Amino acid sequence: VIGYSASGQDISREIASVAASVLVSTRRTQRTHLPRENMEWRGRVTSISRSGTVTFEGGEESDVDAIVYCTGYKYHFPFLAESVVAASDKRVRPLYLHLFPPSLPSMAFVGLLEKGAIFARFEAQAGLAARVWSGSATLPTEASNNLPRHRSCSCSNPLTDSSSAC
Repeated sequence: VIGYSASGQDISREIASVAASVLVSTRRTQRTHLPRENMEWRGRVTSISRSGTVTFEGGEESDVDAIVYCTGYKYHFPFLAESVVAASDKRVRPLYLHLFPPSLPSMAFVGLLEKGAIFARFEAQAGLAARVWSGSATLPTEASNNLPRHRSCSCSNPLTDSSSAC
Protein backbone atom coordinates (compact mmCIF):
# COMPACT_ATOMS: atom_id res chain seq x y z
CA VAL A 1 0.00 0.00 0.00
CA ILE A 2 1.52 3.31 -1.06
CA GLY A 3 0.28 6.13 1.18
CA TYR A 4 -0.95 6.03 4.75
CA SER A 5 -3.48 8.77 5.34
CA ALA A 6 -7.07 7.86 6.25
CA SER A 7 -7.87 5.67 3.24
CA GLY A 8 -4.42 4.06 3.26
CA GLN A 9 -4.85 3.13 6.91
CA ASP A 10 -8.33 1.68 6.34
CA ILE A 11 -7.40 -0.21 3.19
CA SER A 12 -4.13 -1.64 4.54
CA ARG A 13 -5.87 -2.84 7.71
CA GLU A 14 -8.58 -4.55 5.66
CA ILE A 15 -6.06 -6.15 3.30
CA ALA A 16 -4.00 -7.36 6.28
CA SER A 17 -7.01 -9.30 7.56
CA VAL A 18 -6.71 -11.67 4.56
CA ALA A 19 -3.15 -11.26 3.21
CA ALA A 20 0.00 -13.00 4.38
CA SER A 21 1.75 -9.62 4.65
CA VAL A 22 1.16 -5.97 3.77
CA LEU A 23 4.00 -3.54 3.06
CA VAL A 24 3.14 0.08 3.80
CA SER A 25 5.14 2.72 1.98
CA THR A 26 4.89 6.28 3.21
CA ARG A 27 6.89 9.48 3.04
CA ARG A 28 6.28 10.16 6.73
CA THR A 29 9.43 10.09 8.81
CA GLN A 30 7.64 9.48 12.11
CA ARG A 31 5.65 6.31 11.88
CA THR A 32 3.05 5.04 14.28
CA HIS A 33 2.52 1.49 15.43
CA LEU A 34 0.82 -0.58 12.73
CA PRO A 35 -2.44 -2.22 13.83
CA ARG A 36 -1.67 -5.77 12.63
CA GLU A 37 1.39 -7.96 13.06
CA ASN A 38 1.55 -8.82 9.35
CA MET A 39 1.94 -5.15 8.35
CA GLU A 40 5.43 -3.71 7.82
CA TRP A 41 6.72 -0.19 7.22
CA ARG A 42 8.78 0.56 4.14
CA GLY A 43 10.30 3.77 2.87
CA ARG A 44 9.35 5.57 -0.32
CA VAL A 45 9.05 3.55 -3.49
CA THR A 46 11.87 4.39 -5.90
CA SER A 47 10.98 1.95 -8.68
CA ILE A 48 8.60 -0.81 -9.69
CA SER A 49 9.62 -3.46 -12.22
CA ARG A 50 7.29 -5.16 -14.68
CA SER A 51 7.82 -8.42 -12.79
CA GLY A 52 6.41 -6.93 -9.55
CA THR A 53 9.61 -6.15 -7.72
CA VAL A 54 9.37 -2.94 -5.75
CA THR A 55 12.52 -1.08 -4.76
CA PHE A 56 12.35 1.22 -1.75
CA GLU A 57 14.63 4.03 -0.62
CA GLY A 58 17.80 2.50 0.70
CA GLY A 59 17.78 -0.21 -1.97
CA GLU A 60 15.57 -2.78 -0.22
CA GLU A 61 13.53 -4.86 -2.69
CA SER A 62 10.33 -6.86 -2.28
CA ASP A 63 8.32 -8.94 -4.71
CA VAL A 64 4.64 -7.99 -4.41
CA ASP A 65 1.40 -9.41 -5.78
CA ALA A 66 -0.48 -6.11 -5.95
CA ILE A 67 0.02 -2.39 -5.38
CA VAL A 68 -2.72 -0.16 -3.99
CA TYR A 69 -2.16 3.57 -4.40
CA CYS A 70 -3.62 5.63 -1.56
CA THR A 71 -1.86 8.83 -2.56
CA GLY A 72 -4.76 11.23 -2.86
CA TYR A 73 -6.63 12.68 -5.78
CA LYS A 74 -7.61 15.91 -7.45
CA TYR A 75 -11.20 17.00 -7.88
CA HIS A 76 -12.50 17.27 -11.42
CA PHE A 77 -16.13 17.76 -12.46
CA PRO A 78 -16.18 18.16 -16.25
CA PHE A 79 -19.95 17.60 -16.29
CA LEU A 80 -20.61 20.79 -14.26
CA ALA A 81 -20.31 24.32 -15.58
CA GLU A 82 -17.67 26.43 -13.86
CA SER A 83 -20.49 28.81 -12.95
CA VAL A 84 -21.69 26.08 -10.55
CA VAL A 85 -18.32 25.06 -9.05
CA ALA A 86 -14.70 25.31 -9.97
CA ALA A 87 -12.36 22.51 -8.96
CA SER A 88 -8.64 23.08 -8.60
CA ASP A 89 -6.39 20.48 -7.06
CA LYS A 90 -7.92 19.72 -3.68
CA ARG A 91 -10.48 22.55 -3.54
CA VAL A 92 -13.98 22.96 -4.83
CA ARG A 93 -15.43 26.49 -4.76
CA PRO A 94 -17.74 28.12 -4.04
CA LEU A 95 -19.39 25.88 -1.48
CA TYR A 96 -21.51 27.16 1.38
CA LEU A 97 -20.49 25.25 4.53
CA HIS A 98 -18.08 23.28 2.30
CA LEU A 99 -21.19 21.51 1.06
CA PHE A 100 -23.68 23.43 -1.11
CA PRO A 101 -22.91 25.28 -4.36
CA PRO A 102 -24.72 28.63 -3.99
CA SER A 103 -26.09 28.54 -7.54
CA LEU A 104 -27.42 24.99 -7.19
CA PRO A 105 -28.61 24.28 -3.61
CA SER A 106 -30.29 21.05 -4.73
CA MET A 107 -26.78 19.56 -4.99
CA ALA A 108 -24.44 18.79 -2.10
CA PHE A 109 -20.79 17.74 -2.09
CA VAL A 110 -20.71 15.39 0.90
CA GLY A 111 -17.31 14.05 1.81
CA LEU A 112 -14.80 16.53 0.41
CA LEU A 113 -13.13 16.93 3.81
CA GLU A 114 -9.68 15.47 4.35
CA LYS A 115 -8.60 15.83 7.95
CA GLY A 116 -10.03 15.17 11.38
CA ALA A 117 -12.92 12.89 12.29
CA ILE A 118 -13.98 12.69 8.67
CA PHE A 119 -16.65 10.02 8.86
CA ALA A 120 -18.46 11.84 11.68
CA ARG A 121 -18.26 15.00 9.56
CA PHE A 122 -19.61 13.15 6.51
CA GLU A 123 -22.56 12.01 8.60
CA ALA A 124 -23.15 15.56 9.82
CA GLN A 125 -22.96 16.87 6.25
CA ALA A 126 -25.45 14.25 5.07
CA GLY A 127 -27.75 15.18 7.95
CA LEU A 128 -27.61 18.86 7.04
CA ALA A 129 -28.29 18.11 3.37
CA ALA A 130 -31.29 16.01 4.39
CA ARG A 131 -32.59 18.84 6.62
CA VAL A 132 -32.23 21.38 3.82
CA TRP A 133 -33.84 19.18 1.20
CA SER A 134 -36.71 18.19 3.51
CA GLY A 135 -37.39 21.86 4.24
CA SER A 136 -36.60 21.71 7.97
CA ALA A 137 -33.53 23.93 7.45
CA THR A 138 -32.99 26.71 4.95
CA LEU A 139 -29.95 28.16 3.25
CA PRO A 140 -29.38 31.85 2.62
CA THR A 141 -30.15 32.79 -0.94
CA GLU A 142 -27.31 33.48 -3.34
CA ALA A 143 -28.80 36.91 -4.05
CA SER A 144 -28.77 37.90 -0.36
CA ASN A 145 -25.01 38.57 -0.47
CA ASN A 146 -24.92 37.17 3.06
CA LEU A 147 -23.65 33.86 1.81
CA PRO A 148 -20.38 32.99 3.55
CA ARG A 149 -18.83 30.76 0.94
CA HIS A 150 -15.84 29.38 2.82
CA ARG A 151 -16.63 29.88 6.49
CA SER A 152 -18.79 28.24 9.09
CA CYS A 153 -22.41 29.31 9.22
CA SER A 154 -23.55 31.89 11.75
CA CYS A 155 -25.83 29.60 13.74
CA SER A 156 -24.60 27.58 16.69
CA ASN A 157 -25.29 24.19 15.11
CA PRO A 158 -26.50 23.85 11.51
CA LEU A 159 -27.93 20.41 12.23
CA THR A 160 -30.23 21.54 15.05
CA ASP A 161 -30.74 25.28 14.48
CA SER A 162 -33.46 25.76 11.89
CA SER A 163 -33.04 29.54 11.68
CA SER A 164 -32.65 31.03 8.23
CA ALA A 165 -28.96 31.75 8.97
CA CYS A 166 -28.23 28.08 8.37
